[in-house]
Amino acid sequence: MKQPYRKSRTKWRSIFRSRLWGFWMLLPSMAGTAAFHVLPMFQVLKQSVTDDRSGGFAGWEHYREVLDNGSFRLAAQNTVRFLGVCVPLLLALSLLGALLFYREKGDLRKTLALLPMAIPVASMARIWKVLFRRYGLLDRLFCGRTGGVDYIGSRWAFGVLVLTYIWRNVGYDIILWTAAVRSVNRELDEAAQVDGAGRAQRFVRIWLPHILPYAGVILLLSLLNAFKAFREVYLMAGEYPNKTIYLLQHIFNNWLLHYRFTDLCAGAVLVIGAVGILSVLFQRLLERDGESGGDE
Repeated sequence: MKQPYRKSRTKWRSIFRSRLWGFWMLLPSMAGTAAFHVLPMFQVLKQSVTDDRSGGFAGWEHYREVLDNGSFRLAAQNTVRFLGVCVPLLLALSLLGALLFYREKGDLRKTLALLPMAIPVASMARIWKVLFRRYGLLDRLFCGRTGGVDYIGSRWAFGVLVLTYIWRNVGYDIILWTAAVRSVNRELDEAAQVDGAGRAQRFVRIWLPHILPYAGVILLLSLLNAFKAFREVYLMAGEYPNKTIYLLQHIFNNWLLHYRFTDLCAGAVLVIGAVGILSVLFQRLLERDGESGGDE
C-alpha cells in the first residue's frame, strides 16, 4: 500500500517543482510589470483623490474640476468622434481587404500592407506636411489659384487625421483579419454553396461566426493604435492644433507641461475607466453572440 502513495507523492512533488520553476522564470517580467505599470497606476489613483496643499483626502473634487473643464470636454468629444469614425471604418476596410486577398500566397502583398507601419512617424509627418499644408502638393494641384488651403489647420483637419490613421493601420488589420478568414471551414462553405446559398447568406451564416471571436482582439489593437495617432497630430499641428483634432492626448500633454498633475491623474483615471467599461461590454457582446451562434 505504500508504493502507490509514494508514487503519488513523487508525482505531485514534481508538478510543484515544475510550476515553481515556471514562477521563477516569470518573476523578472512580473517584477518589471509591477514596478513600471501596476505601482504607478496606484500612485495615479491616489494622487487623483489627494489635495495638493494639505495632502489630505480631496474626494471627487479633482474629478469634478476635470469634468467641468471645457478643454477636457472638447478633447473627449473629439476623441470619441475620432474613435467612432475611424475604428469601424478601419475594421470594415481591413475585413474587405482580407476577404479579397486571403487566397494570396506570396509575401509581396503582406510587405506592402505593413510598409506604412515601417515608416518612422517623423518622416510620415514631414510627408503629410508637404501634402496638406498651405501651398503644399495637394493644394497646388486643386486649389492653387485660390490662395491656398491649410488642410491641417482648417476644418479639413479631421479628415486628414482619419486618412492618416486608416493609411497607417489598414495593412496591419488586413493581416489580422486574414488569419481569422483562413479559419473558416471550407467544406461547410462549399456545401452551402452547392445547396444554393448566396455570398451574403454564406458570409452571415458561416464566415461571420468563425471570424467573430477574432474581432475582439482586432478591435482592442485598433483602439490602442488609435490612441497612438497623437504622435502624428502633434508633429504635424503642434500642441494646440485645430479644435476638430484637439484630442485627449493633447490636453494631457499640456497639463503635464504646466505641472497640473492632479488634473492629469484624474483625467487618466476617467479615461482608463471608460475604456475598461467599453472593453468589458464589447467582450460580453461577443460572448453572447458566440453562444447564440453555437446554439444555432
